Amino acid sequence: MLRANFTHETSESIVVKLAIIHEVEQEIGGKFSLMMDIEGPSIRTGKLDRPTPYKKGEKFKLMVVEKILENNDLFCDFPGIIDNVKVGDIVRIESGLFDTIVREIGSEYILLEALNDFTMTSKRHINLPGLHIDMPTITDKDKQDIAYALEAKFDYIAISFCRSAADIQEVRNLTNNQIKLIAKIENQEGLDHLDEIIDASDMVMVARGDL
Repeated sequence: MLRANFTHETSESIVVKLAIIHEVEQEIGGKFSLMMDIEGPSIRTGKLDRPTPYKKGEKFKLMVVEKILENNDLFCDFPGIIDNVKVGDIVRIESGLFDTIVREIGSEYILLEALNDFTMTSKRHINLPGLHIDMPTITDKDKQDIAYALEAKFDYIAISFCRSAADIQEVRNLTNNQIKLIAKIENQEGLDHLDEIIDASDMVMVARGDL
């Protein structure tokens, strides 16, 4: 199975790669299964000019408004994060490689304390383990990518941050049940609804780093 990560890929960027795959299939007389991994409700840090080191115990602001950042402050592309966390919650960055804890919440920022050393680069994924996030599981971008998956004849779609059987059903409706669906369990809500997700999906994948 070959995976196309549509957090980074687009229908334009994947065309050449698919052409190469189909050439190889003809040469070997076989067929690869193709999986599209849709992005889902992604929360990311902003762009950095250079890698930025953080030390355990260091405090910094996660800003939700775009302005000139001070010291080692970071930008977050989801303003609603302020309404979804409370003091003492864990904010996990880059699939658990950088754990932080919320120490203060302001009108434009969350003050975080680093729980381990880490060197930050641009646009890293942010996860809020155990918390409900007020974002749809299937985004407008995902719907466009799913339409392309049908056009390009992908065999599987992996549903990132799947939270319930309803998420599976939404994608089944979008694909007219023509593509097999893999539920990616990446948060507490997915674990809480695991039985119904297993029943509704064709496969289940557990992303341990985000849990």
